[in-house]
Amino acid sequence: VVCVLPVPVNVQLLTKVKQQGLLQSYALKIFQSMCANLKEIFASGRFSLNYNNSIYPAATINFSPQTICKPYRDSENNPINLCHIMPLGCFDYKRDGHIILHDLCLTIEFLAGASFLIPSALIVHSNTHVQLGELHQSFTQWTAGTLV
Repeated sequence: VVCVLPVPVNVQLLTKVKQQGLLQSYALKIFQSMCANLKEIFASGRFSLNYNNSIYPAATINFSPQTICKPYRDSENNPINLCHIMPLGCFDYKRDGHIILHDLCLTIEFLAGASFLIPSALIVHSNTHVQLGELHQSFTQWTAGTLV
């Protein structure tokens, strides 16, 4: 059992260490395109970033004790950009809390505190439940398709 608890949430650290490095390392052109497109949006001064260290304009922190994502495709998200998902909590990742990529017929062990980038607008995804008494939460960042 690996525990990564969200309280107190240091979102600045989570976004800088995980998201920036992943997106720049594995999808540099997507990262550069996001930066260029969002720079124009934020230059107006009417909008601001959620977190100083993140280029993602949208984020959700699920504090439910047992966050479950039922199978779905985020059709409103930008299909070119990658959604950043990070599970939090204290659960046995070998047994449960896996991410399922239905279109690819893949079930992947998903360690608390690990990061995963997927084109959530294109792939049906979900996660498995965790055992009673275990804690499973999530931190997710994405880009709405209408923004860029």
